Amino acid sequence: MIFAIAVSVFLLFLCRVLQVWLKYRFHPIPSHPWPIRKDLNAKVVARSLKNGTLPKIFRPEMFPFSSFSKGYILTDFKMIKEAFAKKELSNRDSSEKVKADVKESHHRIGLDKIALEILGPEDRLIKNGPRYFIGIGDGPYDGLHKQFRMMWFDASKRLTGKNKMKEIIEQSSASVNEILLREGSDKNGTDPKEVFMNGTMNVVTGFAFGTFLEFDNPDFKKLAEYIITIFEYFSLSLLKRTIAGKIPLFITQNSFYQKLWNKFAKFKKRDDAVKNFHRFIHKQVVEHRASLDTENPRDYLDMLLIAAESEPRLGYDVVAATVLGIYLGASDTLANQLSWLCVTLADRPEIQEKMYEEIIASIENENEIKKENCPFTRSVLLESQRLNPVVDSLMHRACSDVVVDGVLIEKDSSFQASLTAVMHDPKNFDEPDRFIPDRFFKNGEFVNDIRVVTFSIGLRNCIGKQIAVDQYFVFAANIIRDFRLSRSSKSMEIAPHLMIRMPKEGAVRFEKRI
Repeated sequence: MIFAIAVSVFLLFLCRVLQVWLKYRFHPIPSHPWPIRKDLNAKVVARSLKNGTLPKIFRPEMFPFSSFSKGYILTDFKMIKEAFAKKELSNRDSSEKVKADVKESHHRIGLDKIALEILGPEDRLIKNGPRYFIGIGDGPYDGLHKQFRMMWFDASKRLTGKNKMKEIIEQSSASVNEILLREGSDKNGTDPKEVFMNGTMNVVTGFAFGTFLEFDNPDFKKLAEYIITIFEYFSLSLLKRTIAGKIPLFITQNSFYQKLWNKFAKFKKRDDAVKNFHRFIHKQVVEHRASLDTENPRDYLDMLLIAAESEPRLGYDVVAATVLGIYLGASDTLANQLSWLCVTLADRPEIQEKMYEEIIASIENENEIKKENCPFTRSVLLESQRLNPVVDSLMHRACSDVVVDGVLIEKDSSFQASLTAVMHDPKNFDEPDRFIPDRFFKNGEFVNDIRVVTFSIGLRNCIGKQIAVDQYFVFAANIIRDFRLSRSSKSMEIAPHLMIRMPKEGAVRFEKRI
């Protein structure tokens, strides 16, 4: 009897395996190699584009995941544009399994206790309670997400109207150049990535909290340390979350599983950084509440606190995670874009000089560097972003069956866009592997191209795009105005990383212009 049951179970298992194999063996969407590391999959994309074998949509073949799953990579611009404009395809994975994983992590770290200790039981964020998702970049494309975006645009408009944002960007840029002069002017140069990280983080600090902190300020140093540490483990955190969405719920909720993961990934350093970051945010909440004017919000945190009074989904963890998401999204990616720009220009002194002449002419005519007066410079900056894409899109999740460009994307499918493929596709750009500084400079004018999708595209595009574009221009223009760039290291290899495409060695000399 027992033998018969065992044989029956085994046969059922074999039938299920065969069923799955047949389903994916004859799946209408092809599979294609997709290494889990960003530096490796960028090479696969480049090679496949050259030989014409890259599908416009495919099931990724990568370890530990295989093509036996409802996960897709989109590579065609037209298809991505259509897909990312659809509400049904603009969600993040906020399943109960993922929330359970986040909840277990919160309890293990003690984030609820930290919030209660600092904010007190009567604070609205405590009463609203935890929601167990990671803020503005997460969750469904619903009313709350739209509210996040409206608050962002409102805060941007208020700060821009008061010239506060411009002032913060200029101050941060000046601080960056001071450090580059001090650390990068000798023959050995310096890798500017960390300096750019500090500069970009300070701009976020100004937007989120309405203040500028000097780089040597003890509070800023601590904040920068927390964010850099969290980002260091961010890829592994996303991997853990992805796995949580694919395994049974009871495993995710098992304390042994959580302890095993954290021991394996050595998350203690990250956990300490997350706790300290939450303490920092909650203290900012207390300070902001003491002088909060509901009729005249000063910054993004003010707007979140005001909205929380009538929006119960804005709990203490959502506010902290939203601010953290802004730091992660706006600092490291832009710092890498600036690093790629410096490495690229360091080998091209003639382009630096042409940019310098244009920048100086703008100063002489307007007493400041204006984007509108620097079309060639803007072309160079956009071309650097196109040639050296830093990240691909975040993962999307389908909430229903949707047909895109004749292809069915099934409900509960996960998918992302390869922005690298779009910006290196010869159908979109001639000689895509070449750096052509005047690619977007036509008849003396800057001509934008929507296929340069640095900040993604569609309903879930980068919410801070405009601030990032302004910041990128100001930082770059001031560097070219103040320095001549040359490279100390000759390597142009891409550093190994799960998510970010960044230069492995980026030592650049910043020689002060006289």
